[in-house]
Amino acid sequence: MEKEKNTTLPAVSFDEFSVPTYEEWKEAAIAALKGAPFDKKMYTKTYEGITLQPIYTLADVENNAQAQTMPGATDYLRGTNAGGYIANPWKIAQGIDAVDPAEFNKLAKYELEKGATAVTVELSKATKQGVAYTAETEGRGVAIQDAEDVKVALDGITAPVYAAAGASALPLLGLIKEAGVEVTGCIGADPIGALLADGCLPCAIDALLDEMAETVKTAPAGLKVINIDGTVYGNGGASAVQETAYAFATAAYYIKALQEKGLTVDEVAQKTVFSFAVGSNFFMEIARLRAAKAVWAQIVRELGGNEESQKIDIFARTSAFTKTVYDPYANLLRTTTEAFSAVVGGINALQVAPFDEPIGPADTQSLRYARNQNLLFAKEFGMDYTVDPAGGSFYVETLTAQVIEAVKALYAEVAATGIVEAVMAGTVQAAVAAVLEERFKNLQVRKDVAVGNNMYANTIEQLIVKDLTAQDAAKAAAASAGKTALADARAALNKGEAVTATAIGARRWVEQYEQLRMATEAAAADGKTVNVFLANYGPIPKHKGRADFSRGFFEVANFNVIGNDGFPTAEEAAAAAIESGADVAVICGTDDVYPEIVPVIAQAIKAAKPEMKVVVAGAPGENKEAFDAAGVDTYVHVGANCYQILKAIQEERGIC
Repeated sequence: MEKEKNTTLPAVSFDEFSVPTYEEWKEAAIAALKGAPFDKKMYTKTYEGITLQPIYTLADVENNAQAQTMPGATDYLRGTNAGGYIANPWKIAQGIDAVDPAEFNKLAKYELEKGATAVTVELSKATKQGVAYTAETEGRGVAIQDAEDVKVALDGITAPVYAAAGASALPLLGLIKEAGVEVTGCIGADPIGALLADGCLPCAIDALLDEMAETVKTAPAGLKVINIDGTVYGNGGASAVQETAYAFATAAYYIKALQEKGLTVDEVAQKTVFSFAVGSNFFMEIARLRAAKAVWAQIVRELGGNEESQKIDIFARTSAFTKTVYDPYANLLRTTTEAFSAVVGGINALQVAPFDEPIGPADTQSLRYARNQNLLFAKEFGMDYTVDPAGGSFYVETLTAQVIEAVKALYAEVAATGIVEAVMAGTVQAAVAAVLEERFKNLQVRKDVAVGNNMYANTIEQLIVKDLTAQDAAKAAAASAGKTALADARAALNKGEAVTATAIGARRWVEQYEQLRMATEAAAADGKTVNVFLANYGPIPKHKGRADFSRGFFEVANFNVIGNDGFPTAEEAAAAAIESGADVAVICGTDDVYPEIVPVIAQAIKAAKPEMKVVVAGAPGENKEAFDAAGVDTYVHVGANCYQILKAIQEERGIC
C-alpha cells in the first residue's frame, strides 16, 4: 500500500502585507474622489444627529469599556442573559387584525400551528378607547366589547399574547377575568402614548395612573400590564433616538408616579414592556436596540431597581412608517431588513407586519409571508443560535456608544421638564414633526430613495385592491350587537376632566408622493392627463442619460412621457415639441450644446405655445439667467425638488 502523503500545510503568514494607516487610506480615498470634497462625500449625517464616519478601526473602540463587556452582564448592552437566543429565543409574534372575535381566534390558532410562538392582538380603536363600537369610525382590529368576546377570541390560545390596550388596561383585564381566561404576555396600558396617538384621554392622567397601579398589583405573574408604546413616535416619523428617549422618559415617569401610590420600582419595572417600531436604517436600528438595553439598565438602577428590573423587555415591530402602497412587494424587502435589525439588535419578541399593511387587512398569503420571514431568521438562518451577533464590530460598537449618549442626553432634557409637561406644551410633538419634515424634504429632493415611489416608479402597476366585504360585515355586526360592558366599565372608572393634546398621529414617509400619483391617476380616469415631451437633441448617446433621468423624474407622478430618438437641430426639436401638444417639454442634451440650443428651443415653444412648460434636464449653472430669459420654467437634475416640481405642474393643469 502506498504510503500516505504528508498533507500538513505550512503556516500562513501575512507579514508580507503592510497594514495601511488611516492617513494612507484617506489619501487613497481623496484620490478616488477626483476632486470631490472628502468631508462632504464621506461623512453622513443621520436623523439622530450622529455623523457616520467613512471607516471605523480598532482605535474607535479601544476606550469603549461597554464594548468589552459580556452578554448578561454590566448594563446588558450585549443582552439581558448570557445565553442570548440560545437560551431564550425571541417570540415570533404574529399580528392578527380580524374584526370578528371568532375569526380572530381561527386565524390566531392557524398562525400558532404554522410556527408563530405568540400572538399580537390588534385591538379596535373602540376597544382601546373604551367606547361603544361604531362601524363608520372604526378601522381595523378585533372588536372586544364584553367577556364573551374575550372568551371567543382567546379560546384555546395558550401562547403569549401582546396587546396595546390604550390609556388603561383595567377595563379589558376585568373582562378577561370575568371570562375566566388565563393570559400571559402583555396586555399593556400607556396613557401618554394614547394621548399622543389620539389627542385625548377619557379622564385625568392621575386617575389612569390609579388604574395602572391596580393592574400592577393584581396582574398574574406571567402577564405584564404596562406597554410603553414607542411606535407612536416611530410611526410619526421620529428618529430612533427620539423614540427611545421619549419611551424611557414615559416609563420613568410611570415608575415614579406609581411609587407614590405604594408600589416599588421593581414591581413596576418588571411589569413593563417597551414596544419599538424598527425602521429601515439597518445599522442604526441595531445600535439603538443595543443602546436601549444599556440606557434602561442605568435608568432603573438610578431609580433604585434591582438587577432583574434593569433587564429591558423589548417587543419589536417592523415599521408602518416605511411602508408603501405603490410597489408594495418592495415592502417585503423593507420588513426583511427591519426584522434582521431587530434580531441582531436583540429583542424579546418580534412582529413582522404584512407587506400589504398600508393597503388593507392582511389575507392568508400576506400573513404567511410575514410569519415565514420571522421563521426564516429563527430556523433557516440559525439566528436563534446567536448571542449578540453584532458585538465586536468597530462600526456597530462605536455607533451604539454614540446612540447611548444621544438617548441619555435627550432623556435628561425631557426628564428635567417632565414628559407630561412636554407633551402638554407640544414640545415633544414639535420635535418629532421637525424630523418628519426633514424626512419629507429629503424624499422630495430624492436624497432619500423610496423605490417605486420617488424613484423607479412602475407606471403600468395595478394597485392591490382589497375586498372589504367581510370586514365591513363584521364591523356592522359588532356595532349592531349593542354590547356595552367595556364602555360601561370605562365610563364608571372615569374621574376628573378629559385631557387633550396635540396628537402625533400615524404617518408614512411616501404619503406625499402617493397623493401626487393618485391625483394623476384619478384625473386620467376622467380623461385628463399630463403629457411630457422629451425634446431630445442629437444622437442617442448624446441625450440618452438625461432623457432616461427625465423619464424617471416625471413618471414618479405617472405623467405620460413621450420619447424619441433625438433631433438633429434645435428647430426640429422645438417643432416636434409644439406638434406633440404636450403640457411639458423637457430639453435633453449635453452641457456643451445647451448655450446654443436651449434659447432656440425655449423661445420657439413659448412663441407658439406660451402655456407649455419648458424644462431643461440638468443644472443650468452660469447659464441660468440667459435660459430663464429665453422662457425656461424650471430645471430637473440630481438635487432638484422632484415633489414640488411635479405638484406645481399638477396645480397648473388643474389636477390637484
